Amino acid sequence: MIEGDGRNALGDLFAAGCPDASTPAELEKARNAPLRAPMVIVGIASPKEHPKVPEVEQVMSAAAGVSFIELALQDAGFGVMWRTGAPAYSPIVHKGLGLSEGESIVAFLYTGTVISEKPAVPRPEVAEYVERWPG
Repeated sequence: MIEGDGRNALGDLFAAGCPDASTPAELEKARNAPLRAPMVIVGIASPKEHPKVPEVEQVMSAAAGVSFIELALQDAGFGVMWRTGAPAYSPIVHKGLGLSEGESIVAFLYTGTVISEKPAVPRPEVAEYVERWPG
C-alpha cells in the first residue's frame, strides 16, 4: 500500500521505467499517474514451487484476491480503479518495489473517495463470449 509522499516515489519509478525514447510529456504522465488517488495498492503474485498448484493458478489466485479487495473497497464506499500497463511489467519498477525473482505485479489499485461517477462504458453482449457445451 502506497500513500502520501510514497506516491511521488512510485511516480519516479514509473518514469524511470519508461522507454529511453519517451518524450518529456510521456515521462511527466508516468510520474503523475500515482497522484490520481490518495492510495495505490500494489497486488503482487509470489508463486512458489508446489506439486499440486501450478504457477499460473497461483498468479490467477493473486489476481482474484485483488479483485476481492477491490469489491470490498467499493462496498465500503471507496472508489477503485484497477490498472496495470507498462509499469506492471517494468524490471525497474519491480526492482524499486523490492519484488523477488519470479514475482509479478497483477494490479495497481488506485483507491480513494468517489468525487464523480465514472462514465458508462459500452459492454459487449454476453452471448458473443458464452456458449453452451455440448453445443
